[in-house]
Parts: sequence; structure tokens; C-alpha cells
Amino acid sequence: MAKEMQGALAAKHALVYGTLKKNWPLMPVVDGVELTNICNLSCPNCPTPTTQYPRGYATEQTVTLAMRYAAPDSLFSFHRLGEPFLHKSFLHYLRLAGETGLRAVVSTNGTLLNTARMEEMLDARPWSVMVSLHTRKSLEAFARLAEHCFAHNVFPPKFCANLLSHNRDDVFAWADDMQLDSRIRDLFRDVQSHSWAGNVAARKTVYDDAHMQEMVRRCFFIRFNHVNIRWDGSVVACCLDSENITQLGHVHDLPKIRQNPAGYALCRTCDRDWMHD
Repeated sequence: MAKEMQGALAAKHALVYGTLKKNWPLMPVVDGVELTNICNLSCPNCPTPTTQYPRGYATEQTVTLAMRYAAPDSLFSFHRLGEPFLHKSFLHYLRLAGETGLRAVVSTNGTLLNTARMEEMLDARPWSVMVSLHTRKSLEAFARLAEHCFAHNVFPPKFCANLLSHNRDDVFAWADDMQLDSRIRDLFRDVQSHSWAGNVAARKTVYDDAHMQEMVRRCFFIRFNHVNIRWDGSVVACCLDSENITQLGHVHDLPKIRQNPAGYALCRTCDRDWMHD
């Protein structure tokens, strides 16, 4: 019965989305929703500690609308700024995304991932689970999660721990102290710490016109007409935009929203390592 319901919801979503694209062929694709921009950590590589944008939690209406405008069988993320596990309905939305026929992406710092949440998250069958190794507690949570996946053979298609360049040495020191075996270390993925398009002031670089043009030409969001939804329903053109510099409107009006092919002021401070090709 559960599989039949899942199939029915996915079929309904595909039908509704197909009708929307037929009526609004230039409608952008929503690739994720920010459940909250509140976090339980304060990291030097993130704009969350210093953002001036209002803080809050997404409503069910915002989340379901965001899913409505996501292409069938596409990746759909529940992260941006903030820690998704702080949202009381995160695991419900994660399951709903799968039932709707979306490939749900989970990115978390892992510190709130207790055994019950871990099992419920995996039971929702997300397409991707990434734990960013910000703290030793993050690494400990990832190790428990990985051991569970090994023991029960329940790996998501994409499963990794993000090893951020700014604290890489710390992570390996923690791993050595914890005596982590190679199976878990092999799941580490090197990620270059960036400036969130200049929104982390200590890392910000203002680039020249040639760089900006190259960033616009290769930007995933602009090239493929994708947008992101913030916790309050505002639509932004870039997943790195913590201050809504690229705000295009509200999710209620999404069919009428258009990406700017010429780019945005934020492109001038976007890091070269984060060009998408």
C-alpha cells in the first residue's frame, strides 16, 4: 500500500509539473528549500553567524510549494544556511519528497543526529546524505551513521562526509584519536572551503570583469534555470546568497519569475573554486 501511495503521489506531481511547464515554459526549476537559517554551530567558513537576514523556519505551505516546482526525479535539497534537523518537521518533509518522486538531498553537521533520527532518516530513503565534519561531534555522529549503514547495508546512493579544507588537519587528528578504520575514512570527501560568494567577510575577494563573466557563463543556476527557496518563501537566484541580494520574488509567484542571464552583483565575489561546469 505504501508503494502504491508513493507511486500515486509521484505520478500526480509529474502531471502537475508537466502542466505548469507547458503553460510557463520559462518557469525556473526549484532545486531545494531552506528549512531554516538558524544553526546550532558557529563556523568560520559560514555566513550564518553574521548574516543580517531575518531568521526563522519554513512553513509547510512554503515547503510543499517548493516541491511543487521541482522537476520530477530531480535532486531536491533541504539545506542552504542553517541546520535542517533544527526544523521539527524535517524528517516528515524528507519522506514526503521521496513519495513525491524527488531525490532528496540531506546535508547536516551531524551533531543532532541521534539513533532514532538516524534510523528515521535512512528509512525515508534519501538519495544523498552528507555530513560536514565541522566538529569532533560531527565526526562521531558520521562514524555511528556509517557503522549502521555497513551493518544493515542501507547506504543512500550518495553517502559521504565533507572534509573541509580549513579544518582538515583537525579532522584527521580526531579520526586518529578515535581510531577510525579505513572503511569510514574512505567515505571522506575533500571540499574546498569557500567564501559563500563573499558573504564570509574574512574570505571575500572582489574579482575583475573577466572573472565575473566566466562565473556567469559557467554558473549552474543561470545555465540550467534553477532557483532556491529560502525559509520565508523568497526566491533567490543563487544557493550562496545569504542576504537575498539576488532575490527574484516569492514562491507563490514562481511561474512568472525569471533568472537573469547576465548574472548578479554577487557573481563578482563568487569563488573560482565554486564555478559549476
